[in-house]
Parts: sequence; structure tokens; C-alpha cells
Amino acid sequence: PLGRPRDLLSREYLRSTLQVWVLWFGVAFTYYGMVLASAEVLRLRNSEKSEHCTCVYLTTEDYATMLVSSLGELLSLPINFFLIDWLGRRISGGLCYLGTAIFFILIQLNVSLTTLTILMFFVRAFASASFNFVYIYSSELYPTSIRTLGMGIASAWARVGAMLTPFVAQVLISHSIPMATWTYGILCLACTVCCFLLPIETKGRAMPQSLSVERNGDIIEMSEGPPSDTSEHAAEEDTRVATVSGKEGLR
Repeated sequence: PLGRPRDLLSREYLRSTLQVWVLWFGVAFTYYGMVLASAEVLRLRNSEKSEHCTCVYLTTEDYATMLVSSLGELLSLPINFFLIDWLGRRISGGLCYLGTAIFFILIQLNVSLTTLTILMFFVRAFASASFNFVYIYSSELYPTSIRTLGMGIASAWARVGAMLTPFVAQVLISHSIPMATWTYGILCLACTVCCFLLPIETKGRAMPQSLSVERNGDIIEMSEGPPSDTSEHAAEEDTRVATVSGKEGLR
């Protein structure tokens, strides 16, 4: 059967859905915030050196800093490759958000341009790794019948975060860099807690296909195979099922 929007808020998925929405909002808010804040932080640093001109320009070193920091997204690939299947989805996601929070908060420090470049590099790396995590986890969380619906609504929350982040990355940061960086840091710490408290670990979990109308006690069963066949041969075979917890059984 086709999935319904209310299935995302069913008893089995309500908590997971709400936490996934927070994670998608947070990762887009932070990732695009870092993209926008990079130039603003460098501009504010240069404004302190400009005494006679109200126009503050970026220097060659500033553009090099932005280029090097953007290469941090390449580091997200090995981070996800080694952590997600080794530590599991929830722990690796939490570590990615935690790393983003720590390095984002450190940007407010009065450090050299080289050190600032390193901090921005790791913010981009962990933020990009967090983006990879939410895509992987969300696609594995929901059964096929509501997977597209679940990821679509979650992605909509990411767009909300992307629309709101310029007010922090370009407006608030121009008044106070510490206030802006702490805003991003606190949000990432909240996402870290959400990751560790996710009720379903999808590592090694069979990917369900659809929600079953049959209930076994308090556990809803989700069919893993193709639609039931009425042929005599199919009737003799057992149907594999996966529960919400990820365990497999026979029905």
C-alpha cells in the first residue's frame, strides 16, 4: 500500500521523524551559514585594519583562505566512509555535529589567518559530513512506501534552515561574531544530542519495503519482499519481514 503523510507521525516513527527534521534543519542552517560567514568573518577582520576607507575589500590571502577551507568538504568522504559503518549511524552523526559545533565556536577567537583557515577547513569538513549522514540515515530509516515522502518533508526543513541562516551569517555576525558563532554552535550541540538519542539504529538493519496492516503485539511489521503472490508456489514460501527495531523474522 502507498504511504500516507500521517504514517510519518505514527507511534512507531513520531519521535524519529521529529528528530530527523531537527537534524535536516540544523545541517542546512550550519553548512550554508559557514559558506556565507566565511567572507563576512574575513571582511570584519580587515575592517579593523582599515582606518580611512569605509570600503573593506578581501585580499588575495582571504580568497586563498576561502578556497582552502572549501576543500575541507573532501575530508567528509573518509570521515563518513570509516565512521558510519564502524561506529554506526547515530554515533558517527553525533560526532560530525559535535565537530561542527566545536570548530564553529572557535572561529570567534582572535587568531592568525593560518589558524582561522584551519578552523574553517574543519567546519566545512564536519558540516559536509553531517549532510552526508542525514541523507544516509533518512533513506535507511523509512520503509519504501514512505521513504520519498519522509525525505522530501525533511529536505523541506533543510530549505527553511537555508533561508534563515543569512540573518545570522551576514546580519548578526556583523554586530557580534561571538553571538553568531555561538548560535551555530548551540544548534549543532542540540543536533548532537538528537543523533545520540535517535530511537532506531539503521546499521545492519534490513531496509523495509512497506508498512503492514498486521500488528504483532506492539510491533508493526514491514514487508521486505515483493507484493504477495497468490500462486501456489509463493504460498508455500515464508515471507521475510523486518520490524521497526530492525530484527528479521518469518511470517
